[in-house]
Amino acid sequence: MKAVILTEGGTDIGFGHIYRCAAITHGLRKRSIECTLIINGDSSLQNLDIGTDFSINNWMLDIDNIKNLYGDTVIIDSYKADKNLVKKVAALFKLSVYIDDYKRMIYPSGIVINSAIGADHLNYPDISGVEYLLGLKYHPMRMEFWECEKKSINRQVNNILITIGGSDVKNITPAIIKELASKTEFKKKVVIGRGFTHIREIMESADSKTELIQFPDAKDMFQLMQETDITISASGQTLFELARIGVPTIAIGIAKNQELNIRGWMASNFIEFAGWWYDEELGKNVMQKLDLLMKYDIRKNRSETGRTLIDGAGALRIAEKIMDKLKTSHLS
Repeated sequence: MKAVILTEGGTDIGFGHIYRCAAITHGLRKRSIECTLIINGDSSLQNLDIGTDFSINNWMLDIDNIKNLYGDTVIIDSYKADKNLVKKVAALFKLSVYIDDYKRMIYPSGIVINSAIGADHLNYPDISGVEYLLGLKYHPMRMEFWECEKKSINRQVNNILITIGGSDVKNITPAIIKELASKTEFKKKVVIGRGFTHIREIMESADSKTELIQFPDAKDMFQLMQETDITISASGQTLFELARIGVPTIAIGIAKNQELNIRGWMASNFIEFAGWWYDEELGKNVMQKLDLLMKYDIRKNRSETGRTLIDGAGALRIAEKIMDKLKTSHLS
């Protein structure tokens, strides 16, 4: 059996779609399904290590190329593809799978995946031929996060990790570094993704207590999260990984499509939400949340909460569901 996976990512929109599609690729291969991953992206994807091969191609403008790809199933993870294009692509395959974080459209027959926390409360329409996989149980996490031991929570905070996605499209990293300059008792590690365009500004903002980590892969991120006491993070795919490990986290909203996840993570009592990137009081809010997380009991509670919410097996569950559907179609 073969699968074609179509997604997007890069400097302007980040890397979250790419990472979760790579996770699904690994899950499918565990079930002996061959995968072709095609990304509509830019030069920031050059030399990107996601543990699997991929090609860079604007598949939305090249549907004839998709027609030439043999596959049993197609997986579409895109905010840019409109309903007509989705229908055209879906018609080329036996089974279509759609990843949708915020109930973006009514989909043709197939499987709709929304792994956002609280997605099972969105009241998706009951449509013949459409099956929904909803909630954290189906979150496709990078393979490095499938298995992890319980995180040790230190009595005293010594390290802070700052990670604002793969591209930091709103350029808030320098402001956060400057805000934390007064916290000389902490070591601060700042993740710089491949899509960052303001690296010089970040370097100029860093003090002697700040270490810049450029272009970490999934193994590096896993290690950084295990070692840190508190993380300041954007509110995209990274929050799932932080919850999986159990890292006390201060979250910042970057894009509108993160709103559902932010509400869900807040309701679960895992994150401390400091506000949106454009909030005038964002820096002040980050510092207030940081002061709150200085308390050992609160950090321990947040860590345990995150660990109970997500188990890392979402990609394997998705692969199993796709395999079952394909087997059924081959038998019928």
